[in-house]
Amino acid sequence: MKTEAKFLKNTLSDNITTGLIAGIVAALVNVLYFFAYNQFSGFHEPLINIYMVMLASLIPGIFSGILYFIMDRYIQKDTMKGFSVVVILTTLLSLVAPYTVSTTESVNSAEGLFLLTIPMHLIVGLTIIFVMGARGK
Repeated sequence: MKTEAKFLKNTLSDNITTGLIAGIVAALVNVLYFFAYNQFSGFHEPLINIYMVMLASLIPGIFSGILYFIMDRYIQKDTMKGFSVVVILTTLLSLVAPYTVSTTESVNSAEGLFLLTIPMHLIVGLTIIFVMGARGK
């Protein structure tokens, strides 16, 4: 008796859903970090609130699902490796923005903003890689 390989569907909606799950997980972790950091450091930046933190975590998650779908269509071999490289490079590139914004502020505000936002960027990138990888790809 011949056994058939289990086929994992790779539709756009499946990838967007997985990306959305990654974004939700990243948003939850980032919100917890946001509250903990604000509580323990006393730093508060009015432009950075819970809604901005959630939105900045969800949008990359959704885009990661679309990106994975596109990469899987055009890169048939080792899609997850290529996807991980793109996410890591994008995450590292995103670290430039908080650094440039923080250098235009006062020293205390710059340090607080830097310590608040850099870990959030890393959390989003790592969560996307782990959740998309855990999907079975």
